[in-house]
Amino acid sequence: MKSFKEEMRQHLEVRGKGFTLIEVIVVLVIIAILIAIAVPNVLGYINKAKETEAQARVRNLYLACSAELALVLKDEEIVPGFGSSMMASTLNGTYKDEIAELAQIDPDSFSIDGNDTNNQKVAEVEPGKTGQVYMSNGVVAYAVYVYNDKWYLYNGYNGNITVTPDPPLLDFNPDNMIG
Repeated sequence: MKSFKEEMRQHLEVRGKGFTLIEVIVVLVIIAILIAIAVPNVLGYINKAKETEAQARVRNLYLACSAELALVLKDEEIVPGFGSSMMASTLNGTYKDEIAELAQIDPDSFSIDGNDTNNQKVAEVEPGKTGQVYMSNGVVAYAVYVYNDKWYLYNGYNGNITVTPDPPLLDFNPDNMIG
C-alpha cells in the first residue's frame, strides 16, 4: 500500500499536466479586457483612414478634372471663355473615363456640372453618385464627394478641403472665390 506522501506526489504530478478552471477563467478575462481596450482603438483608426481616403478622393477628382481640362483646351484649341457648361459636357462625355482613371474612382460615381453664372449654389450630387465637379468661368472650381453622410468639398481656388454634415454653399462669383 502507498503512503499518503506518495499518493499526494502522484496526484500532483497528474494535476500538473493541465489547468484548473480558475486559471482558464482568469486567462479568458484578461483576453476579454485586452479586446475591450483594442477594438475601439482599431475602429477609430479605420474611421480615420476612411476619412483620409474621402479627402484624397475629392482632391484626386479635382486634380484629374483639371488635368483633363488642360489637355482638352490644348488639344481642341478651345479658349477658356468657351463656356463652362459646354466644357463640362465635353468632359462628361469623351474624357470621363480618363478622369475616372486618373482619380482612381468609378466613372459612374461622379458627374461634371458647368456653371456659367456668378451666383451662389448649394452643392448637389446626382442620385446614385458620390461625387460632383463644378466648373465656372472656364476652370474647375469645386469638387464634392459624399461619404458616410459627410460632404467633402475641395475648393479649387485655395486648395482647402472642408468637411460638413450638410451640402456646402458654392460661391461662383469670381471676386469671392480667391482666398
